[in-house]
Amino acid sequence: MTNLIGQQCDLRSAFGWFSLQLGGGLDKVGDAIGEWVLKQVSLQVPVQPITAGLGDLRLGIHWIGDDQPTLSGAIAQMTLGMVLNGGSVVMPSNSGQLSSPSFMEAIVGAPNEDDGQSPTAPALEQFVSSLPFGHTLQGQAAGLHVMDMPVGNVDWVETVTALASTGIHCILVVIHEDEMSTQRLQAHPFIPTLYVCVRETLNQSKLVGKESEGCLAGADAVVYQDESMATVASRLLAVVAETLSQRYMPVNNRIENTDFQISRGLS
Repeated sequence: MTNLIGQQCDLRSAFGWFSLQLGGGLDKVGDAIGEWVLKQVSLQVPVQPITAGLGDLRLGIHWIGDDQPTLSGAIAQMTLGMVLNGGSVVMPSNSGQLSSPSFMEAIVGAPNEDDGQSPTAPALEQFVSSLPFGHTLQGQAAGLHVMDMPVGNVDWVETVTALASTGIHCILVVIHEDEMSTQRLQAHPFIPTLYVCVRETLNQSKLVGKESEGCLAGADAVVYQDESMATVASRLLAVVAETLSQRYMPVNNRIENTDFQISRGLS
């Protein structure tokens, strides 16, 4: 690990170094680390906002729960719009989106007799991973990337940590209301994490600025089954834009329902 990091930067200047034994124990070293971090932050040049478009965006998308064809089509429209403009989308290989016929056919076309015979017409089931687990997009061609997931018990926090480490700007998690009602998943502490709740009722979609009546706890947007693909795709792009423009903070990031865990391997 030290050698790998050393290939990317100067270890002595890029990191602070502390010793529990020489520093006088955990409490004193903890205080010293805090002081070092504050000093480093004070030396940083403030980040200035820039105007950017779809071609500059790197978005992580993950689907949890049952397929919903209209929303799958809307996610496909978003993905194609970003990729065709030069942006990138990253999905974990275990994302439900990658087993959705509506999504896959929108991306690679409907099944036909030439599937698997040409690189431009791959079989749907041959949509393979292009990015190792937790690896960065740096140096990769822009486009739709599938991040490989280890076979075994990798929990949500390890998944979102690996997804964020690819270098994406925002994470969009699509989750069915049944799943959302039984568990409240965390956001990544550094990367804005938006939760889109899929409801099997007829109503109008909305961006949720705060947890309110009619919205399941933790949802940033609610999508209903009677909406068109174009409407949903436009709405989801809008909430991503509002988030990256710092005009909206995702619910779980705002209330600090966050977690971070580098995968320790199979368990």
